[in-house]
Amino acid sequence: MIGQGAGPKALNPGVADALAGRRDAELLHAGDEPSGEDESIDAGTAQLLEAGDLLEVYVPLSFTSAGMPAGVFEMYVPYGPVEGTVARDVRRIRLLLFSGLAILYAVLLPIVAGASRKLRKQAQLEREAAEHLRQADEVKNSFLTAVSHELRTPLSSILGCAVSLGQRQGLGLSDEDVDDLTGRLESNARKLTRLVSDLLDLDRLAQGVIEPRRVATDVADLVRMVVAETRVAERRNVHIDAEPTLIELDPAKVERIVENLVMNSLRHSTGTDLWVRVVPEPEGVLIAVEDNGLGVPAGVRARIFEPFKRGQAPSHAPGVGVGLSIVANFARLHGGRAWVEDRQGGGASFRVFLPGARVPSLVPSA
Repeated sequence: MIGQGAGPKALNPGVADALAGRRDAELLHAGDEPSGEDESIDAGTAQLLEAGDLLEVYVPLSFTSAGMPAGVFEMYVPYGPVEGTVARDVRRIRLLLFSGLAILYAVLLPIVAGASRKLRKQAQLEREAAEHLRQADEVKNSFLTAVSHELRTPLSSILGCAVSLGQRQGLGLSDEDVDDLTGRLESNARKLTRLVSDLLDLDRLAQGVIEPRRVATDVADLVRMVVAETRVAERRNVHIDAEPTLIELDPAKVERIVENLVMNSLRHSTGTDLWVRVVPEPEGVLIAVEDNGLGVPAGVRARIFEPFKRGQAPSHAPGVGVGLSIVANFARLHGGRAWVEDRQGGGASFRVFLPGARVPSLVPSA
């Protein structure tokens, strides 16, 4: 900065004009050479001034009451064509803009990507929950429809038989007619008992309150008893292949297994024959119930052992879809398993393996 009291040294014309009171905002002189000893300019700056690449700028500072500046601020400003300066500034602005966008992208991308993943996951969970609710509602409706049908049919038959028996004298029923009506009453009462037992067992299995009570059981005798009680021989040609096999099992649950397998074949098989086999094995016993119907498609073989799931049976087929589920669960209670495969010669072969200790006294000697 150059002040008024700088002495008699020769001044640059621009400085002299500023000190003389010229009120221009800026006093610009391109390429003016300094005069006197009050200005010290290095060789590089002087060269740029001579080439016209710098502007020498003088700014009046602190005007006095008389209107004269108290000093002049001297500075050098790079000079160039307006187009070049503008282009350079545009490039700088673009660089700053692109740099800012890159930084913003780098910062926001992980945040946006994480939020997007969370939203997609949440949406998927909501879709799955909605689908589960829809399936549960369908299962409930199918179950209620099936149960109502299964209850209504035997109840109607029981009611009709009871009314007829009550009016047997007026209707002139013979002893054969009375025996037939009594047999129908018994058969339908057994259907109701099986249905109620299945539903109760399914509830107990869901609560985990059922445990097998193992006792020595002749599985062959048990199978013959179940076949006789279900009267399956009245509708199928029954073939029983069962040698005496005494195993430590829960007889009540094994009876339910055989009964549900036989009733499942009666309800859903179109075959004319039914085979029931008991095969002793080193670690237990294999029970097989087979028919010569259409078989079970491979795609539904695992699903039919789930509660309320049925195979490709017609909609009018009886049953509520819990029988095979109870078979599989009772087999698991014994540490075994249940499955279905193709029968050799056509049809389905439902099999249950039940592990258990053989009773040595009844094991046939070699």
